[in-house]
Amino acid sequence: MHVSLEKMKVAPFRYHAPRTIDEAVTLLAEVAPLDGRVLAGGQSLVPIMAFRLTRPAHLVDINGVEALRRLHFVFGMAVRVV
Repeated sequence: MHVSLEKMKVAPFRYHAPRTIDEAVTLLAEVAPLDGRVLAGGQSLVPIMAFRLTRPAHLVDINGVEALRRLHFVFGMAVRVV
C-alpha cells in the first residue's frame, strides 16, 4: 500500500494567537461560525489535520493565554483555578 505524502500536509488555514481571555472570546465569536477551532495542545487535532480529515479555516491557539494556565481539571470534570 502506498500513501501519498501530499495527503500528509495540512490544508491552508489562518492562525490566530490571542494573549488574553477577552481576545480569545472575541476572536472565537468571530471565527467559530467560519469553521474556527481552538488549539489548546494539538495532540489530536494536528494529526487529523495532517490526514485532511478535518480542514478548519481558522485555528485559535490559546496556549499563550496566561490566565488559562491556572486552570486544572480535577477528576476529569471539575475545573479548579490555582
